[in-house]
Amino acid sequence: MNKEEDSYKVSVPPYRVDIVQEADVVEEILRIYGFNNIELTAHAQTEYLAEFPEKDFDTLETKFGGVWAPYYTYQKIMQGLLDAYVRTGNKRAYDMVVNMASYVEKRMAKLN
Repeated sequence: MNKEEDSYKVSVPPYRVDIVQEADVVEEILRIYGFNNIELTAHAQTEYLAEFPEKDFDTLETKFGGVWAPYYTYQKIMQGLLDAYVRTGNKRAYDMVVNMASYVEKRMAKLN
């Protein structure tokens, strides 16, 4: 790795065939540094974490239509985070899934 002004030039060894793009290099640096050593942004510390807008839950819970299974998708994200914690001991993944579970618990408490 060579520093060039405000960037770095990285040479990937030929035996690392799994590193094919810039994101792979970043992931490898994070893996070596330790994912648990990275400070979470405020967004990642919230209870709501999904790739779809939170209003999709409101739509499902009030109209029962127009959206496709936000709870199913949310659960899949939670399961992935839980798997990351169980398999790697990643405390951040555990904290995120606990926050997400708290969000679901609050939504479920409003339903009757």
